[in-house]
This record gives sequence, C-alpha cells and structure tokens, in this order.
Amino acid sequence: MKKVTFLVVFLILATAIAASLTWNRVRSLRFALEYVVLAKYTSMPDNDKDVEEWLHTQPGVTHALVVRNPRGLEIDFVMVQNIQGTDPPTPDLQAALDGFGYRGQVRFNWESRGLYVK
Repeated sequence: MKKVTFLVVFLILATAIAASLTWNRVRSLRFALEYVVLAKYTSMPDNDKDVEEWLHTQPGVTHALVVRNPRGLEIDFVMVQNIQGTDPPTPDLQAALDGFGYRGQVRFNWESRGLYVK
C-alpha cells in the first residue's frame, strides 16, 4: 500500500512540475500577431504618414501600414509579442491618433487577425 501511495504522490508531483515547466516555456515563446484597426474621424490631418512612422518606432512592431479610404482609416500592423500579447504592450493607438490631430471619433474597431509562431 505504501508503494502505491508513493507512486501516486510521485506521479502527481511530476505532472505538476512538467505542467509548470511547459507553461513557463510557452509564456516565453514569441509570436507575430497581426492587428487591424478600422477607425473613422470627422476631422483628420492631410496625411497619415506620421501615424505609420510612429507605429514603426513602437517596441515589437515589425510591419505597419496606414491606408485611408472612404470608410476611414485602416491601420494594419504586426507585432512580435508573448502569447498573452502583453510583452511588449500593444501601442496605445487611440491616444496616438488623438495626439496626431484626429478629432471627432466616429468608429474605432480593433481586432487581432492572426497568430504566427516566431
């Protein structure tokens, strides 16, 4: 009976340790996450180059594209982040747009479109 109890306790501890090590490894993996923002404002600057350049300077951003169309702005960028999307943090795009002179927000839809192992 003692051998069975020891074996059960050993298996539980081994499983807990393996799960913890696996989770720590997964958390440290980096992924390329694609984000797309669709935004519309009643007043916008003449061009969007400053926003695109600002995005390129943000930690983890590897690609950024800002396109203006009749629906408003489409902002597409790719970031290398951890699985939780917290390291580095996602840029505060709404505050940046305010700072660049975009006024009268009508729409601001933010979505993540993909996860790519890096």
